[in-house]
Amino acid sequence: MSAAPTSCDQAVLEEGARQGTEIAAQEDFMTVSIEAAAGSVEALRSAMRAAETAANDVHTKDQGRRRVGMMFVSHGGSVLAITASVPPDRRAEAPAREWVRAVLEA
Repeated sequence: MSAAPTSCDQAVLEEGARQGTEIAAQEDFMTVSIEAAAGSVEALRSAMRAAETAANDVHTKDQGRRRVGMMFVSHGGSVLAITASVPPDRRAEAPAREWVRAVLEA
């Protein structure tokens, strides 16, 4: 049995779900900051899972919409956390590793 989410965990999940819903309304690749994750890779991954769930809900309602690639970044102190998700049908267009590299080099 897992522990109940802390208020920080809940904030990360809420921010991730909100971003997922907003990003799903787009038809492109989006990079956004998730402040509630405070540089934690695990928190950022949780936000991404919440965003993917929210985006899937949007796509279920509007099946003609293209799935989007999402990249989340978060900083905390001297740490920068990054996670990216690219739908399988768009990986040839923008593989996640290359997308992350391009953002870091920009």
